[in-house]
Amino acid sequence: PALPVPLTPNPVSPSPGLSPSSAGAPHSRPAAPCQPSPADLSAPFPAVLEILNLIQQRDLLAADEHIIELEAECGREGPPSGEAGEGAKAGSRKAKDVALLYEALLQQLWAMLAEALAARGPYPSLELVVRVIEQEEAADRRWPEAQGGGGGPRPRALRRRWAEEVKRAVGERLGRCAEDSGGPLAGHVERLTRCLVEDLSAVRSHLLPAYPAEYQALGVYARSYHGGLAQLLGSIAQRHLSIAELYFLLDWHSNT
Repeated sequence: PALPVPLTPNPVSPSPGLSPSSAGAPHSRPAAPCQPSPADLSAPFPAVLEILNLIQQRDLLAADEHIIELEAECGREGPPSGEAGEGAKAGSRKAKDVALLYEALLQQLWAMLAEALAARGPYPSLELVVRVIEQEEAADRRWPEAQGGGGGPRPRALRRRWAEEVKRAVGERLGRCAEDSGGPLAGHVERLTRCLVEDLSAVRSHLLPAYPAEYQALGVYARSYHGGLAQLLGSIAQRHLSIAELYFLLDWHSNT
């Protein structure tokens, strides 16, 4: 079925670096979210480029809805058969389109999650992140019935992956705090602790309202910070520390 995206006679012009003659899908993650090349996409060309354009514009809820529809279409057609016919090739290419578009969507989604954490203030777009997660969770629940109890492994489990991405983003935040914390050990630990306290205060004040209660978001963030700080302090403890520094570290651990 046609995607409910307004199509134009000509394909949407891709953003810089995504010309139709560009190379295949990226194999590494640069600092900025990377996107699949139009040359890698094979479903009706304007329609797939429209979805890619939605991702680039961070209209992620609409983009995800269309990716889910395209994925459902692949599921209804069944997995590619062993025959080397045009139909099998088309099904395989369409499944590849879904995978590439989904990867591009997640890169934008998790970039926004990290930006919300770094903002230390209001970040309205976090609500969009949560809505996409909820839409994906609903698609996971519908998948077994749509496939007649069989079929491929859809569930994307985006809520579980969200918790993993929170942990990763927190680890990067604390890592940057550690890089900026030179000098004596006491000052180093103090700055890390202050970073943790200020970030969690911002999470409580500005990010929690975006999450439904069942996400238990404060606990996810708090555990991520606790684990990240413990890992950093563990690495500090492996250094050649003086007796005074070891005493300080033990005292801090016992009384903090």
